[in-house]
Amino acid sequence: MKLNKILKLFLAIFIAVVLINPMKVSAASVSVTASSQTVYVGDTVTFTVSVSNGAGYLNISGAVTDTNSWFENQSKTYTVKASQIGTMTVYVDGVIADFTTEEDQTISRNTTYYTVTVIQRPSSNSGGGSNSGSSSSGSGSSTTTPVTDNRSSNNNLSSLSISEGELSPAFSSDVTEYSVELASSVTSITVNASASDAKASVSGTGEISLNAGDNRIEITVTAENGNPKLYVINAYVDEAPLVFVSYGDNELGVVRNLNGVTLEGFEETSVQIDGNEVKAWHSPTRNITVVYLEKDDEKNFYIYDETEGITSVYKQVAILGNTLGIVDIPEDLQEKAGMTYQEITIDDVTLMGWVYEDKAFSNYSLIYAMNDMGEYQYYQYESTQNTLQLYSGAAAVTQEDYENLVNHSESMQLYFYIALGGCVVLLAVSVYGFVCASRYKKRLISKGNELNDIIKAD
Repeated sequence: MKLNKILKLFLAIFIAVVLINPMKVSAASVSVTASSQTVYVGDTVTFTVSVSNGAGYLNISGAVTDTNSWFENQSKTYTVKASQIGTMTVYVDGVIADFTTEEDQTISRNTTYYTVTVIQRPSSNSGGGSNSGSSSSGSGSSTTTPVTDNRSSNNNLSSLSISEGELSPAFSSDVTEYSVELASSVTSITVNASASDAKASVSGTGEISLNAGDNRIEITVTAENGNPKLYVINAYVDEAPLVFVSYGDNELGVVRNLNGVTLEGFEETSVQIDGNEVKAWHSPTRNITVVYLEKDDEKNFYIYDETEGITSVYKQVAILGNTLGIVDIPEDLQEKAGMTYQEITIDDVTLMGWVYEDKAFSNYSLIYAMNDMGEYQYYQYESTQNTLQLYSGAAAVTQEDYENLVNHSESMQLYFYIALGGCVVLLAVSVYGFVCASRYKKRLISKGNELNDIIKAD
């Protein structure tokens, strides 16, 4: 009984300790440190980038360049030599996954950086006179006088404005990131900014060209002592199309935001649509040019001909090792005897094609596509073996149908030979009858002549 009381008391104490001191869970973090805040020209400084409780790819820039570097709950060091007076800054950005929450965390170079000040090495004086180098050997001693950097560290902006739109939030020197939404017709804005300290410098202002979609504008203020501060304007330009082209009964808009849009085997070019230069892609082997268009937020490549305009959609896909261009199938080709035109899926690619109405061929289907030489071809797919091959044009038949066809063919051959034999016999009988009739006729004529001769003699 005493043992049970002791165990219960121990358990109660344990629960109380856990409740009073809950387990602390650390969130993922990224930090940048340096071996010294100030160094002399010619010295080296070691920057350390550390990731705790997380993993991901990071980009190290500034005084150190190390792009797309993998960090997994670890630290990496970078040693740099200070070559001139000023500052050395190491920036870090990227995305890491938090081990605790299993969520991605974005690392911004605006908040994750470290700056080291580089100053001139002071002159050293030895006891007997000047010394222009390392300290001399012997009994003389050398002293170094510390140098204090009295330059201003003010790297704030006193004003920030743009020629189009309105910054959100309103400008404040302590706020370093802003956003603005602009109309689709805006192609550039002018950025104006002034530093709080007349000895600080500002870069990144003036006229800035913009693309449709997201644009990042960076304004850097560098203090007199070289310490930088980054202000960012995230400008979004409405991506709504400005140029349209007709295709059948549809109006397709030319996509303006083409960031990351590429097409394997095609070269970038341009075409003229209603007097507007539009980016396009051309394939010499396929001998086609395509443009990127959208309708109801669905974006696709379309084959463009300078004379005919848009002729077909073009969706380049890989199906079972074949690079094919899925195109619109003309209406006059959609009807096929014994087949149904419908949506089918092959190798996780969904497209229009044909299936056999005969359930005996449910494992077969037919598609129409452009190969990598620009040729339009029919391809037959067989699902049980998961194979795709050129379609010969011959209709598929079951073994039973084939055997019936062979038996029918053999029966027809037998009937043919019987009929042919009958014709030969009939022909022989006819010839024989004709010959016999001819001979009989000749005998009659001969008897008639003899009778005439007798009558004349009498």
